[in-house]
Amino acid sequence: MPSQSLLLKSILKAIAISGIGLTSFFPISQETKAEDFNMQACPESGSANATLDYLSDTLDGECLHTPQQYKLTIYEMGLCTSDPTSSAVFDKTNCVETMLSTSGTEIDLAPGDSTSKTAALPSSSARPAAGSYTHAYILLGNGFKMKGVYQLADGTTYYSRSSTDSWGPFGAADKTISAAEEHTDLVDNMYFGDDDDGWDGAMSPTDMPGGGKVSALLLKECSGPTCEGSDGLATSQGEVARLLGVFETNSGSPVVITDSTNGVEVELVVKSDPSDPSSSGGGYLLIGWDEGSGFDLRMFGSAPFKPKFTTF
Repeated sequence: MPSQSLLLKSILKAIAISGIGLTSFFPISQETKAEDFNMQACPESGSANATLDYLSDTLDGECLHTPQQYKLTIYEMGLCTSDPTSSAVFDKTNCVETMLSTSGTEIDLAPGDSTSKTAALPSSSARPAAGSYTHAYILLGNGFKMKGVYQLADGTTYYSRSSTDSWGPFGAADKTISAAEEHTDLVDNMYFGDDDDGWDGAMSPTDMPGGGKVSALLLKECSGPTCEGSDGLATSQGEVARLLGVFETNSGSPVVITDSTNGVEVELVVKSDPSDPSSSGGGYLLIGWDEGSGFDLRMFGSAPFKPKFTTF
């Protein structure tokens, strides 16, 4: 892993000169609760603090890390002048589409060669009207293809391994294998209680570190208008095929489109920041717990992230 001054960073940039190319959002894994959004960054992999005692006692067994792979499929994105989910359904009355991909566009947000992090997304068919946009939305496939690795100070290395439990597919943290495996993080439930049979298809607007709010709806297989209204809502875990994420910008800091705006550039960073352990960061969740024989790392998963908008 690089030194703290060379921390890996993934930036996805989509620029549409003829329109507005809006990119990216925040998946929420089945293991991530709303109250976990202020989770600290893991110690740098292999560093002195990368010990089971530190992860268990200081970080309560959960922290945010940098993934090796973070693939998601984008179907639609847009800007809105109000919350498109305020009525608990997807309503685009006050929104404008900035990207539409009927079959979906897969991108990898994880660190790597910069050329692999630039997504040639379809441009908007029309220029959004000049104005202040307080919300952005993104429609994603509900499965994320992830991969990661984490090393303790003593050299013990945990690799992601594809596994499945009663909740569905996830990434097990395995120290008996020698390379990370791709695993699917399936977002098909917003219920965070203790009942394995519980199900919820919505997350209400929740504050994010640094300002702004995120909310989400789980939808059925859909395309365009069929995603909107009550008919688009999934009513059970088995119906979920799409994740709708909505981001509310910081108060007083909307995305402003003027007559001279040519496009919007959005940066997505999925990196941890071990140089500032008190801050939230990273797009990969590392979790451990005690199964009776002592604390150990058990699971990798996706974590929230949010976009940074720049008009040009």
